[in-house]
Amino acid sequence: MIKCPQCNGTCTELASHVQYSDGTHGYGVKLPCLRCEGRGQVPDEMPLWIEAGHRMKLWRFSPYRSLREEALRRGMKASELSAMETGRREPVLSDEQKAVEGTVTT
Repeated sequence: MIKCPQCNGTCTELASHVQYSDGTHGYGVKLPCLRCEGRGQVPDEMPLWIEAGHRMKLWRFSPYRSLREEALRRGMKASELSAMETGRREPVLSDEQKAVEGTVTT
């Protein structure tokens, strides 16, 4: 495990604005870090996931596909694809992306 690159191991992030269910607002509110889920550490592989996820997102944008369109094309939920593109989950590259990046093994 390594220190979370998002919160730098503090386990929290600062939200500039929060609206609570009772209608009140909060500013500068500390929330649990979304990347490490408030643990301060992430798997050793996560920086690679973040980098690969960024490439996946750029790949999706090249033909101007929405997150939902690309998820449907891949046969997965949009939330799963989002987690991969943001590096919260290990990415699974599409076959065409693997071919272009030269990562296809035969």
